Amino acid sequence: MHSNFLTWPLLKLSPVRSSLRIIILCIIVSIISACSHLQLPTLGSEQITSSERVNEADKLYYQGLYSEARSAYLSITRDYPEFSYGWFKLANTSSRIGQPEEAVLYYKRAISLDEGDQRYWHNLSLAYLQLARQTARTAVSRNLTAVNTDLLQLISQIDAAGER
Repeated sequence: MHSNFLTWPLLKLSPVRSSLRIIILCIIVSIISACSHLQLPTLGSEQITSSERVNEADKLYYQGLYSEARSAYLSITRDYPEFSYGWFKLANTSSRIGQPEEAVLYYKRAISLDEGDQRYWHNLSLAYLQLARQTARTAVSRNLTAVNTDLLQLISQIDAAGER
């Protein structure tokens, strides 16, 4: 009596089940093999993980290199669109470089992914204040004399609210 894995007592299977098991096994091996060829994004010649990318972007942000940090966070959000922190930090950098319209959009995206993080809501309100301040200053610069006094007062109120 010869023994092979198809006739071994614990694995006695009909020829159809045996063939099905072999096909499933081949599919699993193919999937695992395909996944092993996926590469992580690279920085220079090294492979890096997503957490290393976030750490690098955070480092740029805290060094005050907001444009560079913005590019890094933008890349992260492209690769990980469900990562709320990436959208939050992208919004922060947009706000820091004077782009409150973009910041509002990115904060809203972060909030849509994680409504419970109060930092996202707080910074969204600050971005709206920044946008209001910018809009009011634009109106004043266009010399709308009839409302300049009201706009200047509004700007000082916005500035005071943003300081709280």
